[in-house]
Amino acid sequence: MSAQKVNVADLVFDKNLYPRQHVDAMHIVSLSRAMEGGSKLPPIVVCRSTKKIIDGVHRYNAALRAEQEKIAAELRDYENDAERFKDAVLLNSAQGLRLRETDAVRVITLGESLGLKELDLAGILRTSLTHIQALKPRYATVDRAFTGAGGKLQKIPLKSSVRHLAGETISAEQAGAMSAAPGTSYLLTVRQLKGALQYGLLPPPDKHPALWSELEVLRDLLNNVLSKQAA
Repeated sequence: MSAQKVNVADLVFDKNLYPRQHVDAMHIVSLSRAMEGGSKLPPIVVCRSTKKIIDGVHRYNAALRAEQEKIAAELRDYENDAERFKDAVLLNSAQGLRLRETDAVRVITLGESLGLKELDLAGILRTSLTHIQALKPRYATVDRAFTGAGGKLQKIPLKSSVRHLAGETISAEQAGAMSAAPGTSYLLTVRQLKGALQYGLLPPPDKHPALWSELEVLRDLLNNVLSKQAA
């Protein structure tokens, strides 16, 4: 299909159709620099009737950053949000930034809420049914008490470092803290910090007082947790 110019201000970013956990700010900056250098970015994909962005969220944000009034877009027709979501995932899994495993878990959660089956999910994520089934348990549920009476239970995709919480019910505080959890094992993080301390790689306290203040807090937390485990 041919692209046409549409008003950037008319476009809608629906996070419930977005297959990724987060919009990558650094990728937006990279695209902005490419545009400033004269590069022509591919058209985004937009739902004709709702003006919802199906593919090209980073390009859309780069256009916003550049204060562009119009952007090249391919308009497509969809029957419902399930069809819009399927196309969004297909386009994101085929080009651009690679979908991470946590993104795939998000796709599964959102897709199932839209009535998609495992075979549908395997198809749009371009993976096997076995892999979909292996990914499905990798989320935790926020305690209903923290979502309000009658509130819809919220499922949180888990990074590798907190996958031991799969299938468990967690507090809102734990859910909030997961955004800062590393994508790799905590063991790697501990080994990195241990090596930095062992070989004097950290800046001295007078040059980075905030770091050493956090290390003191970490020391106290470790002493508290280890003393409870020893009891």
